[in-house]
Amino acid sequence: LYIEPTENQIPARMTFGLNYSKDGLGCNINSSVLMNTGYGLRERAYLWGTVVWESAGQNHILLSHLHKIVGAIETADIVLKLYGKPGEILRESYRTTNGTALNIDADALVLSSGYTPEENEVLWYTLESPSPNYTATQLHIGRNGLVGGDHSF
Repeated sequence: LYIEPTENQIPARMTFGLNYSKDGLGCNINSSVLMNTGYGLRERAYLWGTVVWESAGQNHILLSHLHKIVGAIETADIVLKLYGKPGEILRESYRTTNGTALNIDADALVLSSGYTPEENEVLWYTLESPSPNYTATQLHIGRNGLVGGDHSF
């Protein structure tokens, strides 16, 4: 996306939709190019979302490290915590660089934790970093092929 501004001004927020589907059944997740003056100025990143456990389903956490300053060089650590009925079941750390993304297989994390969720149990994750420059999206692909998702909160 290239924007050539008139009078050196660009919109503070440009919305777009991300379409995720499998075999025609999918979802649209609205997001925005976060160019407003408040983005990235908070003290840290704290994001959360759900992981719906289905033995034949799939869950993905799509993490993006995006600094709003063009050409910014930043490397940061982010901690993912996964919660089930007994509380925290897993903690995993990642190091990312500005302009990169991670597609995290949440089901593999659940299985590696040693916790066995009940069918259709809703688990939760948090993502925490001292860097405020993160966004995340979660996707659930059900056993019947229906795709659902949302941005992290």
